[in-house]
Amino acid sequence: MLFPAVTELFSHLARLPALDDALEALRQGSPTEELAGLTSPAKALVAALAVTELRRPALVLVEDERRAAALLEPLQFFYRTLNGTSAAPVLLLPALDTLPGIGAGPHPEILEVRASTLSRFVTGQCSIVVAPIEATLLSFAAPQFYESLSLSLARDEEVSLQDVIEHLSKTGYIRTELVEMEGQFSVRGGILDVFPAEAVRPVRVELLGDMVESLREFDAETQRSTGPVTRVILPPLTEFPLTASHPDSNDSEVAKSQVPSKELGGEDTATLFDFREGTLVILDEPEEIAQKAAKSRDRLQTDSASLAGNAVPFVLPEEQWKKAFNCRQRFSLEQLALHRNGREPRTLEVQPTAHYHGQIQAFLGEIRGRLGAHEEVLIAAASSGELERLADLCREYEVPYRLGELAQSATGARLVEEVTSGSAPAAVLLRAPLPEGFVIPEAKLAFYGTGDLFETAPVHERPRARPKKRGILQRFQRTQTGRLRGARGPWNRPIRGAADDRKRWPPR
Repeated sequence: MLFPAVTELFSHLARLPALDDALEALRQGSPTEELAGLTSPAKALVAALAVTELRRPALVLVEDERRAAALLEPLQFFYRTLNGTSAAPVLLLPALDTLPGIGAGPHPEILEVRASTLSRFVTGQCSIVVAPIEATLLSFAAPQFYESLSLSLARDEEVSLQDVIEHLSKTGYIRTELVEMEGQFSVRGGILDVFPAEAVRPVRVELLGDMVESLREFDAETQRSTGPVTRVILPPLTEFPLTASHPDSNDSEVAKSQVPSKELGGEDTATLFDFREGTLVILDEPEEIAQKAAKSRDRLQTDSASLAGNAVPFVLPEEQWKKAFNCRQRFSLEQLALHRNGREPRTLEVQPTAHYHGQIQAFLGEIRGRLGAHEEVLIAAASSGELERLADLCREYEVPYRLGELAQSATGARLVEEVTSGSAPAAVLLRAPLPEGFVIPEAKLAFYGTGDLFETAPVHERPRARPKKRGILQRFQRTQTGRLRGARGPWNRPIRGAADDRKRWPPR
């Protein structure tokens, strides 16, 4: 849990003149604003500040998948810091690695992430979507279609078991005799067992007629109940509806294939910019995005031409894309201050922090100097162990420090007791997925990243351990090689084997 002082420290940065002027211009209806001088990690901070101050949903567009992956977790950290633990999440919308109908079709994990993100963004469960520009170039169904992909069940709620089964089958869940991993469900009389995607445990739904009598989580290994729940949300595993290859067969014995849906084509096609009213589009280096968009559109059009019939999704006409894009307010974040149309962009000077390559004494010497100059200093740790190590180094070299968060553990309690007392300037230690730090001289703020001293990438601590063989990819492979022999893939093409050498995703 982060302390309020850290939240206040970052919140005050919105009052810096260049950023404050840009945000005020957006409030007054300016169609486009720019802020230059930003390093990569500072862009995540500015984007989080913009969404928090303007209180609007946002699409953060970047050049490619690697940039999206690099920006996602710092943006999640800053947005959560500014808005508290109850803040709606920041999610990734990856581009399709291949169009449906080409080869084995898109990677199943990509389909799951896209379906979940689109559903949660439309329903307001997500405030910020980070997407490579290529992900915006294909057509989308109307927002209501993605809202219907997710299903919620609650106690004492009336629902048809058959409707639930049909919904699960169409959104990618696999019917089995025993629920063991994510994405599976089973039915025994009036009892439905289902393991929702992204859930910690499966849920047992007991119905009395069409009334949900009870909802209980259970252990997938022992099949024993672990405790009641009041509501369960069943997120989709694919954004394209699925149909059984043989409608008269049992779901556990046949494959399901993706089929073109009328919701995804025709006159009712939508763009990603149409999903939420008041959406702010934040652009990370707009010049690079424009170049990548042109290349991606050419490639997608070539791929679409190889598909038979009116297969979907198809590439949006450039005119339709530009019209929807220009209807949204845009906030461009850039490193270099480029003059456009004779106008000089607003500039917030941000500097990268130095890399010390393990030279602890020199690093802490700089920290001591900044504290002596009454600057705010924060140091990011990649894990709880590294946070403890930083605290030990500060005590050894007599550098005053405080914790920026409270960890519910014996180690956390000890560190809190040993922090520097009083109101003297002190470095703030906290866990943050920030490989590289930044300095904002105007704010007298220095935030050191996890790689500035130890040269280590953040080791993100997950709230739970993922059970063995419960990954979506393992489920996908098991479905092909074990139970569904002779299965057919998207658009009724043969599915590749489990040993298929697919391109790794997500990118590292």
